[in-house]
Amino acid sequence: MWASDWPHTGSSGNCNGNLDQIEPFRKEDAGRAVNQLASWAKTPALLQRILVDNPARLYGFGRAAV
Repeated sequence: MWASDWPHTGSSGNCNGNLDQIEPFRKEDAGRAVNQLASWAKTPALLQRILVDNPARLYGFGRAAV
C-alpha cells in the first residue's frame, strides 16, 4: 500500500541506538518512485487500481454515509 513512510525511512546505518532520538529520513525522489511504479504497472488502468481503487476500497472511501 502506498502511504507508509517507506522508502523515506532511515536506515540502520543512521541509527545510533538511542530510541529517544528521531532518525532522519533518507532523501528519496518520490517522483522517480511513482514513475517506476507506473512502468511496472504497464497500463493506466492498473496504476489506477493500485493507487486509487484499492486504497478507496480498503478504507471505504466513496461509500454512502449510513
